[in-house]
Amino acid sequence: MFDRIRYKALAKERLTHHWSYLAGLTLIVLLLSSVSMLFSWIPLIGIIISIFIAAPLSMSLNMIVKKLFLKEDIAVNSVLEGFSLFGKTIDLELWITLFIMLWSLLLIVPGIIKSYSYRLAFYCLMDDPNLSPKEAIQKSMRLTEGHKFDFFVLDLSWIGWAFAATFTCGIGSLFLIPYTRLTDYIAYRAISEQSLDLSEEETFDKETYTL
Repeated sequence: MFDRIRYKALAKERLTHHWSYLAGLTLIVLLLSSVSMLFSWIPLIGIIISIFIAAPLSMSLNMIVKKLFLKEDIAVNSVLEGFSLFGKTIDLELWITLFIMLWSLLLIVPGIIKSYSYRLAFYCLMDDPNLSPKEAIQKSMRLTEGHKFDFFVLDLSWIGWAFAATFTCGIGSLFLIPYTRLTDYIAYRAISEQSLDLSEEETFDKETYTL
């Protein structure tokens, strides 16, 4: 069962006493990502540079929320940890972008549906770096089978937060981004455990998952 409310509650509880620190790390990631904007005026090359910078930094955010979930120490240099999977992260980003573009040629809706199929691919790669990018995509497709609409509803539940972030001139997004990432990661962990025939109660009753 996909328990959206519970996943968000778990994420919110884990973020207690860590909101400011995670917001600070998110700000660093966004500032580093903005470096790619310096090359945006260069056709094609600008896009490539943007992917080479933004994709690993996005992976860093995934690694940061994983550490928070597992109650591990999070150093400031964690914002660069995504570069440890640089090659595979770039490869995965390119494959996902290509597949979504191809599906979108059939109309916008198929592309949106497929984006939900690939939603967990980066978490799959992060948890098992031995996976190839294509294997990470295939695993994500298996995990999101029957849950794509659940993730769509989860996205809709962030609308209020998104408006709040807009009204605060983007400052609210520094808190929203880690919140949404952590919620997605918790959902990913729950679905992964269910795929191994373990119940959510068994999964989250373990010390690692207890909040």
